This record gives sequence, C-alpha cells and structure tokens, in this order.
Amino acid sequence: MTINSAMPETNNSAEYLFLSKKEATESSGNIKKITGVVLFITAGGCVLSPPIFMGALTGVAINVGSQWIQKGLRRVVTQDDITQDEIKDEKFFTRTFLLNPVASCVLFPVIEELLFRVYLQGAILSNVTIDGVALNSNTVVAVASACFGSCHLLNGKGFEVQSLVATISGVALGVMYLQYGPMAPIVAHIINNTLVMTKATDCLYKKAD
Repeated sequence: MTINSAMPETNNSAEYLFLSKKEATESSGNIKKITGVVLFITAGGCVLSPPIFMGALTGVAINVGSQWIQKGLRRVVTQDDITQDEIKDEKFFTRTFLLNPVASCVLFPVIEELLFRVYLQGAILSNVTIDGVALNSNTVVAVASACFGSCHLLNGKGFEVQSLVATISGVALGVMYLQYGPMAPIVAHIINNTLVMTKATDCLYKKAD
C-alpha cells in the first residue's frame, strides 16, 4: 500500500492511534530501526545508481505532495463526519501499519510495484491492442494508476481520500517505471512509506508519554 497518512487529519489525531502505551513504545523503537536501515541503504544506492537516486527524490516529492493534497481534501471532513465504521476500519489499518513496520515500509511497496508497475503496466497493459492499435504509454500509466488507487479502497470505509492520493502517486510511479525501470518506483514507494512511518513515530512517542 502507498501509505499517505497513518491517522485521520483531526484535532484529536492521537486518539486514533489505537495502541497501548507498551505497543506504542515498542513500535516506535522498531520504526526507528527500520527507518535508519532504509535511509542508510538508499543513501549508498544513490551514489551508485541513477534509478535509485531518482527514485529517492520521487519518494520525497510524493510524500510532500501527498500530505499537501490530503490535508486540502480533508478540510471538508470534520470530526462529526467520521462514522463508527470508519473508526473501526481506521483502527485495523493503523494497528496493522504501525505494528508491522518491515511489511509497511519494504514488503508492501515491493509487492505492489511488482504487481502494478511491472506486471499490470509493463506486461499486460503495454501489450493490449484495440483494433490492432497498441495503447499509448499515457493510457497505460493512467489505467494502472487507477487500479492501484482503487485497491486502496479495500482498506475500509473512509479511505476515499487516500485512494485518490494513491492514484495520483501511481501516475508518478508509473512514469518513473517508464523512464528508469522497476527499481526507481520501488525505491520511491519505500521512501514514501518510510517517511510516513517517521512522522508516525513522533506521534507514537507523544502517545506513549
């Protein structure tokens, strides 16, 4: 999953972490370790590989852009608009995300990029023809990104904003795949999720205090 935010943008966002003090403390420690490893490996890779360097820059840009878009869209959503079903789904998603940092930061990004960029965009859509005419690259990227974003609706109710932001992010990842191959979008996806984890860590420490 392309993670745009681990918590709803509300005045009481700390209440949506759904973790005990012990869980918050342990999760914070694990997140810091994973973040350190990811950033260290990426920094080394940037020196040796242009695709990794471009992927890292794109990941930072996606993270900043996603937060800006998401905050703008969520200004129309107030605390009273959030239903109990949405809180329930947010609880499951948040706990899964924060308590499994290796999967959230590394495993999910790799699997999703292989599925949506390498397989769907590269192997399937690129070979689709309509009346003997192949789809152009812009159409291929758009369709793959729409599928990518739509899958984020499976996180539960209240994830429409995240789905839209994931679709937009998918376009950037799709273009990176066309330009640099699979490594660039994989790195970008990992960097984005790791940066979100880092932001979540600050909230976890506040919650654990």
